[in-house]
Amino acid sequence: MGMPYGEYHTLTHHAEDVDKLKWMAQVDYWTMEEWAYFLNKLKAMKEGDGTVLDHTMVAWGSPGGTLNAHNRDMLPAMLCGGRRIGVKHQGHLMKKDVYLGNLWQTMADRMGMPIPKDFQGGEANGVISELLG
Repeated sequence: MGMPYGEYHTLTHHAEDVDKLKWMAQVDYWTMEEWAYFLNKLKAMKEGDGTVLDHTMVAWGSPGGTLNAHNRDMLPAMLCGGRRIGVKHQGHLMKKDVYLGNLWQTMADRMGMPIPKDFQGGEANGVISELLG
């Protein structure tokens, strides 16, 4: 079953078209199925005192914070794994007025990477403390 709109980006500018919204939901469903498969594979592999997922951080995100546009506000992102390297998960966390780059900075912090002064082109200004445990 091929998608009639060519590629995903076209769907993100759907103008509330019911058919495009249906396809966007289907593509998102397929993508999350693959994401769950990937996470379950990492979770099934033992490593040291946990699993590969416990010792790994993987993130999923989207530049589509609002319908029919791309902006920098309320961007959906998901951080999975990292339990054995100091990532604390607590379910859904909504951070208003926080750069998405702060998620990348938090991940870099957990890896012990030094953060350059202009990290993410100035679109990051610290770690997300609620994710550190």
